[in-house]
Amino acid sequence: MTENITFRNHLFGSVHDFATECGMEPLVQSSTLVELIVALSRYTEEGIHLAPEMYLCENLSVMLKFLPGHSSIHLGGASNDTDGIMKALKKAAPLAIGDWKIYIEMSNGQFEYGLFHGDLSPLSVEVGQTLLSGDDGSAKVVRVHQTGGDCVEIRNYLGKKHNIYLSHKKAEEPPPGRYIDELVSTICVEVDEQIREQVQTFLRRALGQALLRSHGTLIAVTSKAKKPKSLDDGIDLTPALDFAKTVKGVIAKDLDLSELRSQMALIEGMVNSDGIVAFNPLGVLLSYNCFIASPKKVTSKVSGGARRRAYQSLCEKIGRGLSAVYMQSQDGSADFRKEKL
Repeated sequence: MTENITFRNHLFGSVHDFATECGMEPLVQSSTLVELIVALSRYTEEGIHLAPEMYLCENLSVMLKFLPGHSSIHLGGASNDTDGIMKALKKAAPLAIGDWKIYIEMSNGQFEYGLFHGDLSPLSVEVGQTLLSGDDGSAKVVRVHQTGGDCVEIRNYLGKKHNIYLSHKKAEEPPPGRYIDELVSTICVEVDEQIREQVQTFLRRALGQALLRSHGTLIAVTSKAKKPKSLDDGIDLTPALDFAKTVKGVIAKDLDLSELRSQMALIEGMVNSDGIVAFNPLGVLLSYNCFIASPKKVTSKVSGGARRRAYQSLCEKIGRGLSAVYMQSQDGSADFRKEKL
């Protein structure tokens, strides 16, 4: 007797309690989440990879009240079932780029879908952080989006979150984005306290978007203002990108917000270039396209390709010119090490 075994059945059971706890049927139920998870894990349109953020909400108007500077566009209606959800995804996904997100709400017996965004300022808190904090009184919302290669995160307004891997990765492996907060904190450790929070908000947003689109990168944080000799190769920026200085200028209204947006684009381009991106602890991007020689003797066993070997070489320099090192692989896996204080 032959028995078919599919991961969908296991996945259905895994998200059942999450869906039930949301209390948002028929919009949020196990069958809906499973189809979205599978679709978003490797979503493409016309051969182009897309990673839209989808927000399933009980009431769009209520949700938008939590977002200063919001805007929305209604695209259409669909049947209140899984087919309707997938129709909304297909129609809206090619437009959900940049700061635009997809919304789906239950209205008059069917699903209504479209696009929305929150405050477009690079200094504003991101939509997900605002809507999914788990605070009492939050709008009923569930976010489904791809956070890395074959990894989809589902998170609800109650603060509950699951990372679903549709790959061979081990359950204990850190999810994509796990180390961004630590990386940003290390980059800003010596930034003036009066603007540190704003600089961290900006870099968390900029690096989060860049790393989501990255096919693998290495980021090093120096222990002093200047780049160490171990990273003497690379393209040094003149002047360096001083994000603390830019943020301070924007707050004082001496600079326009467009300056921060242009710097976000540069961060993404550098993160997606070959080699190592170097920051210092003053919130300054010093150089990109850097390389480092492999150590003559590595203290631990190294497996993997050139990026992994370079990462190990950088880790050997922690405490000797570097304070932290971040690596993201092509599949979205990440690792992070920093100097122990």
